[in-house]
Amino acid sequence: MALTWGKYRTQIRRSVLADIDVVNWTEEQIQDLIGWALDRFCIHTALLSQTTIEDGDLKSDGITPYDFSTDAIIEMPDDIFESLEIGGRVYVVTEDDVVINFDPVEYTPGLTPLAVTEPSFWVWPEDTLNLSHAPGENSKLVIEYFAYYPVPEDVDDTEEVIKIPRWAQKPVATLIGAFALESVAIESANIDRWKSEDDAGNPEHNSLRRQMEFLLRHYEYEISKHPPQDRSNFFRNYESRF
Repeated sequence: MALTWGKYRTQIRRSVLADIDVVNWTEEQIQDLIGWALDRFCIHTALLSQTTIEDGDLKSDGITPYDFSTDAIIEMPDDIFESLEIGGRVYVVTEDDVVINFDPVEYTPGLTPLAVTEPSFWVWPEDTLNLSHAPGENSKLVIEYFAYYPVPEDVDDTEEVIKIPRWAQKPVATLIGAFALESVAIESANIDRWKSEDDAGNPEHNSLRRQMEFLLRHYEYEISKHPPQDRSNFFRNYESRF
């Protein structure tokens, strides 16, 4: 069964935060925590994604259409995690269904590689894809890449599926627990600074901080049992993963 936002939030409250009877974290706060944890998890395993732009599709302004007979500068998806040059694939499918791969160019930022003649691409600035030549009339441009995991903007959107691997559900929940304790540990530290006398035995005055550190270490331990993505080699054989 797919893991939804609503189900995951309930699991985290019940089994990680023990936050069922007396609610300490609001739905909005839980959503923030899950979003931050998913972004951190991308370092180990990001989401494989694809964007297709066809000749005539509108640009982000909602007014200007792409003209692939001349346009060689393309707006990139805003959810790219790994850079396209390292972990991505860019190719064009012509109106005759011929696939043309574009290879990443080694370049110095700020300098245009004018000598490029083979089908190639470079990203500059960071949200702009530059092609060595226009894709061609009636063609479509495909960008395959590793993305951030989507986070619903509406806190009541409980049915959207969380697309992390099943093995990662517990490690990510552990990371969420660590992030949840961060604000509570800071609050505890602010209170502790008014203490005027130490208890006997040199105790830990901010046990929440220690618990947060333990959860962070436990998250790293759990994900270490699974190899991280080899994103730099994933697209090297130029076979579509979709």
